[in-house]
Amino acid sequence: MKNKIIFTVTLFLTLISCTNDDDATVSDEKEIIAFSFLVEDNAVLSEDIKGTIDKEKKAITLAFSEVIDVTSLKSTIEISEKATVSPNSQVEKDFSNPVIYTVTAEDESTSNYTVTVTVPNSDEKEITSFAFLAEENGVLSADVTGTIDETNKTIIAELPYNTALTALVPTLTISFGAKVNPKDKVVGDFTNDKVYTVTAVDGTTEEYTITVTNAAITDRDVLIAWYNANPDNTLSWDFSESIETWEGVTVENGRVTAIALGGEKMAIITPLIQHLTEMTTLQLYSNGIQSIPEEIGNLNKLRALRMIDNELTALPVGIGNLSAMEYLVFHNNDLTQIPPTIGNLTELIELDLTFNDLNAIPEEIGTLTKLKSLSVYGSRNLASIPIEIGNLTELLNLSLGYCNLSSVPDEIGNLTKLVDLRIDENQLTAIPKEIGNLSSLLSLKLQKNLLTELPSELGMLGSLVELNIEENQITVIPQEICDLDDASLILIKDPGASCP
Repeated sequence: MKNKIIFTVTLFLTLISCTNDDDATVSDEKEIIAFSFLVEDNAVLSEDIKGTIDKEKKAITLAFSEVIDVTSLKSTIEISEKATVSPNSQVEKDFSNPVIYTVTAEDESTSNYTVTVTVPNSDEKEITSFAFLAEENGVLSADVTGTIDETNKTIIAELPYNTALTALVPTLTISFGAKVNPKDKVVGDFTNDKVYTVTAVDGTTEEYTITVTNAAITDRDVLIAWYNANPDNTLSWDFSESIETWEGVTVENGRVTAIALGGEKMAIITPLIQHLTEMTTLQLYSNGIQSIPEEIGNLNKLRALRMIDNELTALPVGIGNLSAMEYLVFHNNDLTQIPPTIGNLTELIELDLTFNDLNAIPEEIGTLTKLKSLSVYGSRNLASIPIEIGNLTELLNLSLGYCNLSSVPDEIGNLTKLVDLRIDENQLTAIPKEIGNLSSLLSLKLQKNLLTELPSELGMLGSLVELNIEENQITVIPQEICDLDDASLILIKDPGASCP
């Protein structure tokens, strides 16, 4: 019994001893022994930076000798044995402001350390890059980089033609540690110059003036705008290809010089056409065009304008500004009048107004003294011709047929270079004897009128090859004309018309 009591006491004492030993090994140590930023963990560093630890204040300071980015640094931390720290060592943190590290001892008691990082003051306050990126700006198809003038503190960015400037997102970089207002990637209205203020670490500031402009319109821009104005067009233009490959477009030295489009449903002509300033020829056939913009008058190199088989009802006043114009063709349209400004086209060689609805010809036509061909054939509402037509002494071909003329001015006799004259299918009851002065005339068509007689002066037309007087009311042909018929003249007449 005695031995049993001794064993029990011994076991109890042993248990008490083990419990006391365990309590003695639980640590309450919770210090940060070392804190540093190592080059091997931080690419922005040129040297290791070790912290200074104030154990009483639980404060750690690290001072950098140069201005660096402290927003994402990895620390290396040494702490008391058996303790833990949060945030952990090697965890990336932003040290722009003090960071609290909590050390927890084995006995779960804690201690907070404040880590403060300092960088030297800097007076750097530059905008080092400025751009509008396509990924940030839906109005752009490619990035646009601004040009920085550091001397004058200006930045200029040129965006493609007609880009909206009211809501653009700039992407910019600035001196390290500095701040900028407005901030990076903030939407701004750049319709007018905009000032960006950069503030350095030391508080000093610099202002940059941002100027954003649209690039001058290119011929390509004009063609694309024209194409888009006619969504039902049948053109096969590939915008990814050079305009030299586009159907109906002629390009020389990078500029459009001629356009010829037929039956492509290009009914609307964009006013931007005025920017095709190297264009010399414009031919638009069967496109359903109803109007021509005034701006076409700015094409001062345009020499040929042919708009055949369209639906034009009027010509713009500005057409009179086409000072280089030589060939003006509006065959088969619905024109009722010609603007007086057409008289400004003093280089004009051909004016073709065949099959329109003209009711008048302006007297200013008399200034077109280089004109060689004039046709108003088919203008069924045209009742008269201005006497100024007699000024067109270089005319070779004059077609006044199929109109509603009851007379022709005597001044037509001035056109001594005429080789072809049509006055057929009108309401003429007489023709001026002055036509006998047209010594170069080869063909004279007078058929389908109301003529009852012909002037004998027609017998003076010694060069005449063809004279058509059928479907009139002529019964007697002057002998002078009959004499021509005996020579080389082909006389086309009614069976009832005969020589004396």
